[in-house]
Amino acid sequence: MTKYFLYYPIFWVGYLFFKLTSKTNWYPYISFRRLFVLTKGGSNDSMSERLSRSNPPYELKTGNGVLGNLNDEAVEAIVNDIAKNGFHIFDVKLPAQAIEELTKFSLQTKAKLVPASSTGITQSLYDNKNILSPRYEFPEQDILNYPLIQQITCDQSLFVIAQKYLNCKPIQDLTAMWWSAAFSKEASSEAAQLFHFDMDRIKFIKFFFYLTDVDTHNGPHCYVRGSHKAMPESVWRDGRISDEDVVKSFPKNDVLEIAGPKGTIMAVDTRGLHKGKVLETGERLLLQVEFTNSLFGATYNRIDISKSGSPEIKKLMREYKHSFQRYVI
Repeated sequence: MTKYFLYYPIFWVGYLFFKLTSKTNWYPYISFRRLFVLTKGGSNDSMSERLSRSNPPYELKTGNGVLGNLNDEAVEAIVNDIAKNGFHIFDVKLPAQAIEELTKFSLQTKAKLVPASSTGITQSLYDNKNILSPRYEFPEQDILNYPLIQQITCDQSLFVIAQKYLNCKPIQDLTAMWWSAAFSKEASSEAAQLFHFDMDRIKFIKFFFYLTDVDTHNGPHCYVRGSHKAMPESVWRDGRISDEDVVKSFPKNDVLEIAGPKGTIMAVDTRGLHKGKVLETGERLLLQVEFTNSLFGATYNRIDISKSGSPEIKKLMREYKHSFQRYVI
């Protein structure tokens, strides 16, 4: 109980500071993460209920986009699946033309090496004939200057799923894109190749797009089904968790590898345990779009699309200003 009395005041003072400044200090963020573990997620659930009441959802008229034209019944079924299992794999695929365009972009844009190369190189174009690191991450500003990624980030079908799952006006808080490559047989913590939960925000939902074919050998997303809702005491800790501990703590058929052809789209609540499997061979290109119920938490980027954004994108962002509050339009 002493820990509760210590962390709650730090969290609430930090949250008040965030409301006034839109910034989260380090100690409140750490307290937030520790409360999540101590309360087994209860602190986040309670805060999410408060945010749902203070920030009720939009009355959306359409859910048409890359996921198809979603009616209320379809949205309900998808969100129920995420709530039950922690993820949903969509029947539709990202069109081949979009995949080709995004792949071309990824080969022409410098990426951050994660971790940095032993040669001291920190940025490089991706070249599968000269792999320098297990992960090549593209700067968020660079990818969000690209028109197609702007369109996917603002896609209305993603938006309606996010709003329904979060039960409030969603906030677009992260768009990411990276190459993963066969580099070492050892799992890289920095490249997120060990099991962990994400806790940068209070509640969030991520959409992943496979832009290459993904099988068991080239880095499937691994997820422990149902772990977003409950976990054994043995794995309730903040940090990386070994495969051995996960296998001992969960039924074998709940530890999943999610493979799929290029174009596969999934929605995942990465509050549950997950990782990217170490690549034995080949490569994987992935795009991620994330929505949250609050920007409290880890540092987030301000994105300037005042020059790169189309009139249509800017109009949509102004219409849903709360959801795109980190953008300079």
